[in-house]
Amino acid sequence: MSVTLLIILGLVALLIIGWLHLRSIHINLLDKLKFLDEYRNKFIQLANKYVESSYVRAVDPELYTWLTLNAPKAQREVGIFGIGEYIAPFQIYKIRNYQSIVNTLPKFRERFFNDAEITSVDDILLRCIGYYQEIDDRVIKEGKNPFKWFQYGVRFLVGLPFMLLKWFGIISDQTLDQITSNRFFRVLSGLVGLIGFFGSIVTIITGWEAFKNITMALFK
Repeated sequence: MSVTLLIILGLVALLIIGWLHLRSIHINLLDKLKFLDEYRNKFIQLANKYVESSYVRAVDPELYTWLTLNAPKAQREVGIFGIGEYIAPFQIYKIRNYQSIVNTLPKFRERFFNDAEITSVDDILLRCIGYYQEIDDRVIKEGKNPFKWFQYGVRFLVGLPFMLLKWFGIISDQTLDQITSNRFFRVLSGLVGLIGFFGSIVTIITGWEAFKNITMALFK
C-alpha cells in the first residue's frame, strides 16, 4: 500500500472520528437537556403543590423523593450556575459557594424558607438549559462542516493520552474537562491539525519522496 493511499485513509479516518465525536457530544447534550427539563418540571410541580397547600405547606412525598435522589446529579449538571453566595433572611449570615439545589430541597420539609429561593432554583435550571441548548445548536451546525470534523478528529487524537488516564482512573472527569478545554490544548490541537493537514495535502500532490526531500531541506 502506497504512502499516499495511507495518508488519504488517515484523513478519512480523522473525518469519521471527528464526526462521531461531534455526534457523541450532541447525544450527551440531549441527555443533559432531557434530564434537566424533567427535573425542572418536577421541581415546579413540587413547588406549586407546596405553595397552593396554604398554611399546611404539604410536601408531595413522591416528587420530593425523586428530586432528592437526583439532586446531586442536577447540581453537577448546572455547574457554576448553581453555586453562589447565600444571604439568610435579615442578613443574619452569609454562605459562600452555596449549592442552591441540594440545599433548597430540604427546606420544603423544614417549612422555613423564602419563596424567592424557589424562583432562584427555577432560574438556575432555566439558565443551564439555555446554555446547553446554545452549545447543542453550535454542535449541530459544526456537524455539517467537514472541516470541523477534521478539527474534532485531531483534537480527539491529541487528547487520547489524557482520556486513557481517565479511563484507568488516574485522573477524574473534571480534570480531563479542564485539560481539554484549556486554551493551550486548543492551540496545540489547532497547530497539529494545521501542520498535519497541509503536510498531507503536499504529500498527496508532490509524492512522499519529494515531500521528504523538501522537509529535510527545510531543517538543514
